[in-house]
Amino acid sequence: MSTSEKIQTYLLGKYMPGKSLSDLGLEDSLLESGLLDSAGIFDVVNFLEKSFQIQIEDEEIVANNFNSVSQIAKLVESKVG
Repeated sequence: MSTSEKIQTYLLGKYMPGKSLSDLGLEDSLLESGLLDSAGIFDVVNFLEKSFQIQIEDEEIVANNFNSVSQIAKLVESKVG
């Protein structure tokens, strides 16, 4: 499973139960759609840190890094290697 798919699966299970991967596009705006808010971002940060064993710094917790699945995956991949 790719990084993006792991993130999509988590978001679907937590915020969109009953929906499938096709219901959440990689470029869909998670913030504009209301799927994620500030509390949701911190929840996703906790998931990412535990799942990928990375550390996300406070200054990286900005809207641009969490606006879409692909942006989140890009952040994770920059941390993993």
